[in-house]
Formats: sequence, C-alpha cells, structure tokens
Amino acid sequence: MNCKETQSLVMDYLNRELGGEILDDFLHHIRGCRECYEELEIYYIIHFAMQRLDSEELVSYDIKGMLEEDLREAERTVRKWKLKRSWQYGFILIAELLLCFIIFTQIQNLKFGGIEETWLYGFLFNG
Repeated sequence: MNCKETQSLVMDYLNRELGGEILDDFLHHIRGCRECYEELEIYYIIHFAMQRLDSEELVSYDIKGMLEEDLREAERTVRKWKLKRSWQYGFILIAELLLCFIIFTQIQNLKFGGIEETWLYGFLFNG
C-alpha cells in the first residue's frame, strides 16, 4: 500500500470501516511511514480527541498515547482476523482432503465391485 492509498483510508480507519487485509495493510504502512503516521495523528486529534476533551470520558490528555492504544487495539483485531482465517483455511483443507478420500474410495468400490475390495476396507479390517 502506498502513501496515497493509505491517506485515502484514514477517515475509514477512524470510522472503524476497515477490516481484514485492508486494515492489516493500512496498519503496516502507518507503522512504517512517518508522514502517513503524522497525517493519521492529525486526523485522530481532530476526530477523537476533541470529542473526548469536551466530555468527562477523557482520563488523560496524552493524545499520542490514545492514538497508540487505538493502533494496538486495531493490531489485535488484525491478529484475531488472521487466526480466524487460518482456522477457516485449515477446516476447508481437511474437508477437501476428506472429500477426495471419499471419492477415491467410491471409485475403487465401483471399479472392484464391492466395498471389501477397496483400500480403505483392507486397511481397516485386514490390518
């Protein structure tokens, strides 16, 4: 992701409209590009800090710290998303392997004329 793409997503990030791979790419760029980080910091101050300064909700006036905590929370969200995606891919892989195994066994069943002649039956019952 380049600076122009990242800067165009700043408001989407602040409005919590980014997710998944786009959020991951955004955070990766923000952490590595000082210019884009500063751009985010300016928008963050305007978007969130001014709201919190007006309310009783603000515990600290450490705006930079608030932004860092927000970024860490977004990074935790990305890690959870990646873990969930890994589990989904693993489940899909297992399901596909099982399906291939079932198809292979059924082809053997049709070819040899009975379940007793399949590799699976021989493996399970004949040792």
